[in-house]
Amino acid sequence: MSAPMTHDPLVVNTKDGTVWQRRAVTAAGRGLYAVTGSCSCPEYLTATLAELAEHGIVGSADALPMPVRAARSPLDQALDELTGVSLSLWEEEQDTARLRLALKSAQRGRREARAEVAALRDERHQTNEWVDDAAKALRRQRDRITGLEAAQGTVFRASHDSIVMGLYTSREAAQAHCEAKVKQEEPEGSILHMSWSADDIGPDAEYELHITPAETGGLIRGTGYVVTPLDVAASYDEEADE
Repeated sequence: MSAPMTHDPLVVNTKDGTVWQRRAVTAAGRGLYAVTGSCSCPEYLTATLAELAEHGIVGSADALPMPVRAARSPLDQALDELTGVSLSLWEEEQDTARLRLALKSAQRGRREARAEVAALRDERHQTNEWVDDAAKALRRQRDRITGLEAAQGTVFRASHDSIVMGLYTSREAAQAHCEAKVKQEEPEGSILHMSWSADDIGPDAEYELHITPAETGGLIRGTGYVVTPLDVAASYDEEADE
C-alpha cells in the first residue's frame, strides 16, 4: 500500500514566530505539523494545517530553509587577504630565486666559454710562433746546404768542446761565430784581447780561440771554441769508402 499523498506545504510559519515542519500525513492526505527541531513527536502534539491557521499562518514553503552562513568578521577577512598576499609574495620570491640561479649559471657558462676561447687563441698563437721558428730554421738549413753544395771543396766547422755550432764556406765566418758566443758568455768589458792559435801549419790547421781576460793581468787562456777545416766531396767515391 502506497503512502498517502498531500499538497500541504512542508514548512509553515505562524504569527507567534514558530516554525512548523510537516512530520506525517493523514490517510485523508492532510499534513501533520510539529515544531521544528523536535526529532520525534507523538500525534497529540502535532497539528493540521487548519489548526495552524487558527494561530495565523504568515508563510509556508515546500522546502526546508537553508541555514544562513554566519557573516565573517572584518578581522577574518583581513587575515584571509593577508594570507593570500603572503602566498603571492612567497611565490614571487621563489620565481626570483630561480631566475637568479639561472642567471648565475649563464654567467658562469659565459666565463668558462671566454676562458676556453682565450686558451685556444693563446695556443694558436704559440703554434704559429713555433711554425714560424721552424720555417726560419728550415730556410737557414737549406741555405747552408745550398752553400755547401756550391762550395764542393773545403768548409769550416765552428764547434765548442766537440759540439758542432755550424758549417761555413770561409774560415772568417766560422771564427766570427765563435767570437760572438764568447762575447755573450763573458762579462761585458772583461776581455782585453782575442786571438786564434793554430795547431799546425797549412790549410788543414785547426784554430782555437784564445782570450786575454782583464782579471788575469794579461794571462792568455783557451776558450774551447775551435774552427776546423773539412773537405766536402762533390760525389761519392767507392774507393775512399773502403
